[in-house]
Amino acid sequence: MKNKEIWANLTVKDLERTTKFYTELGFKSNGASEELTSFFVGKNDFVIHFFLKEVLNHYGLEVHRFLNLTKIEH
Repeated sequence: MKNKEIWANLTVKDLERTTKFYTELGFKSNGASEELTSFFVGKNDFVIHFFLKEVLNHYGLEVHRFLNLTKIEH
């Protein structure tokens, strides 16, 4: 089975600040609510949702924080 779409769900503490930051960088909004702000990224409109951390925790989704990530190898 081939994936047709994929998106990222990330957590943030402040939706207003996140929305302002990505809007000022020129990212196209994919909508917002009291729980999330969302943007299209890149020429293929990859979607990144920025949820309030407590929202994902409420749905039983465990949120991980990655520390010391300094290099990604291919």
